[in-house]
Amino acid sequence: MKKKIKFKGRLKSYMCWPLYLTFVWICADGIALRYDRRLGYGMVGFTVFYFALVLFLYVRSKSVVANELISFATQYSSVQKRLLNEFEVPYALLEYSGKILWVNDKFAELMGVDKKYHKSITTLFPTVTRELLTKSDAPTDFKIVNEEEDSIVRLSVKRIYFNSIAEENEIIDTNEADQFLTALYVFDESELYHCKKEITEQKQVSALVYIDNYDEALDSIEDVKRSLLVALIDRRVNQYFAKYDGLVRKIENDKYFVVFKYKYLDSMKEDKFKVLDEVRL
Repeated sequence: MKKKIKFKGRLKSYMCWPLYLTFVWICADGIALRYDRRLGYGMVGFTVFYFALVLFLYVRSKSVVANELISFATQYSSVQKRLLNEFEVPYALLEYSGKILWVNDKFAELMGVDKKYHKSITTLFPTVTRELLTKSDAPTDFKIVNEEEDSIVRLSVKRIYFNSIAEENEIIDTNEADQFLTALYVFDESELYHCKKEITEQKQVSALVYIDNYDEALDSIEDVKRSLLVALIDRRVNQYFAKYDGLVRKIENDKYFVVFKYKYLDSMKEDKFKVLDEVRL
């Protein structure tokens, strides 16, 4: 036997209240018959007519309202799917094994794949494996760095368990199932990473440079050559830091105040500030 859609809750009460009003008319008919039979019979006739009319309108409008609700639900689902498909954040839905079930336009554009791409997520992100996704303590965020293309993306994952989306399903039982779908959000942080890196590299680093045994070296040479040696040392220190866009100010005979950009600091560390060894020699 075909079962029709039934209303419940507030919608059912709203649809049925004209029918419930019939009982009020029946009570009024009883009171009227007690005092005036002619008036009572007239009210009984009106009540019968009212009940027949309301019942007819209820039966007729019930199917109309049900069809409108179904139509609205269908359109609402379509709107949700469209919004998700046009979502500005790249988004993909993965099955339990890590296979891609669905991607939106932004994901397909970012990864350079077709909308019908249904391979494993590992083909796009080699570090994101099935074992990693199914671990009980799996991380919810991944950083993927591509040094060749100088790019970095952040992956945010969220598990969608079957027993939470199919609680009242009459076809399958998911109460004891531990499998899940994975919602994957991709955030391209390359530009943010480059901006942070550039800001860090543009920071100013200040340093004090000391020349060891400076006074002893000057005392050990002739007075005629002393001024020449001082000029050579100053020139060598200035030349070294000029390569790194540095500013040098001599504050004492054997002490220099230097300012340069942070991005050159690693280079100086690699050559171990060889200018100091060259000056000592």
